[in-house]
Amino acid sequence: MKQKLLHIKPYKNFIPPKNGGALRCYHLCTELATYFDVTLITLQPASDIVDTNFKNIKILNPAKPLKLDGFKAKLMNAIKYRWYMGTLKGPAEATVLEFYPVLKQLFKTETFDYVLMEHLSSMALGKAIKNWWPNALRIVDQHNVDHLLYKQSHDLRIKKHKKTFDRLKYQESHMYTYADYFLACSANDVTELSLLNKNRIKGLLVPNGTTQKKVIQKDFSEPSLIFCGSLDYAPNKNGLLWFYEMIWPKLKMTVKGITLTVIGRNGQDNAYAPLKIDPQINFIGEVKDVTPYYQKNNIAIVPLLEGSGTRLKILEAMSFGLPVISTSIGAEGIDYIENKHIIIANDAALFQQAIIDNVKKPTILKNLASESLLLINEKYNWQSIVRKMKQNLITNKN
Repeated sequence: MKQKLLHIKPYKNFIPPKNGGALRCYHLCTELATYFDVTLITLQPASDIVDTNFKNIKILNPAKPLKLDGFKAKLMNAIKYRWYMGTLKGPAEATVLEFYPVLKQLFKTETFDYVLMEHLSSMALGKAIKNWWPNALRIVDQHNVDHLLYKQSHDLRIKKHKKTFDRLKYQESHMYTYADYFLACSANDVTELSLLNKNRIKGLLVPNGTTQKKVIQKDFSEPSLIFCGSLDYAPNKNGLLWFYEMIWPKLKMTVKGITLTVIGRNGQDNAYAPLKIDPQINFIGEVKDVTPYYQKNNIAIVPLLEGSGTRLKILEAMSFGLPVISTSIGAEGIDYIENKHIIIANDAALFQQAIIDNVKKPTILKNLASESLLLINEKYNWQSIVRKMKQNLITNKN
């Protein structure tokens, strides 16, 4: 008989997955169902989840949507939260208010060996989960080191920003009070979060991964670039605009016929207006399937200047057989060999030159694509990642 795992996802739309975080949640859940009897609690209505990979996963939703607006609703939420959590401190976390009743009901009929909580908002349920299922191993999946990620894109001299930063840091430094283990996407994040908790909680490296794609033969002599990522995510937005302002003008003058395709959801920001009217930029926005765009273009760019974790989009591009040019921050968390699996360029001049040099060398691009595809198959496919994670969890529980 399979052991039982409860997976808590405080997301309304992660199926089908449309961004890096959703992809991680999707593949962790479906691959874990290979080894465990999985119950999933999520905000996404079970009736909307028609994916066949979830046919053997029990899906539960909160009984009704949480009311957040109005004084009366806020007051009732504050009272409920303090009653649920047995504390007079802290903000009324929406995830706790939505998930606590369904978890309490589940406690009456089910036992679990493992409880996996996605991100800090669901981690707040860890103490209640300990009371209901004291023998279950509680795990929080921390996609980033959030307080550092927040610091990268906010001025902490502004009072409200400093308050949010302090709250995130406090939550991350007290993970040990809510969970027995945490998962992190990169070795750096494991170290950072372990030190932040004074080594009172154990961390497991569970990198992001990808799945096998159909790789087609490419003509690497054609200078076509692709950027793929959520366009409302600050690191992506800032990195793409940096590329457009600091690198793209020279590329257009230097590389004949060069094009850039931009794929990603929520690209309505006015800051993208110049890109949308540039005749050499195909600003596509959100698409149902990225496959034809990766197959059509020849080099993936990841010009990120901030962020943490592992870039799923780099792994995705590699799995389609594209060579990648990235900053070192963009490639963080990937166990690569520079100039074998990926090209690293950390300032505008180097990034420009890397593209200019390599579009003239299709053989080098072809070799990069081949080596990065081998790297994906060896280290970054979801089946092997979750198999190793399962082995670690069972070993640590026993």
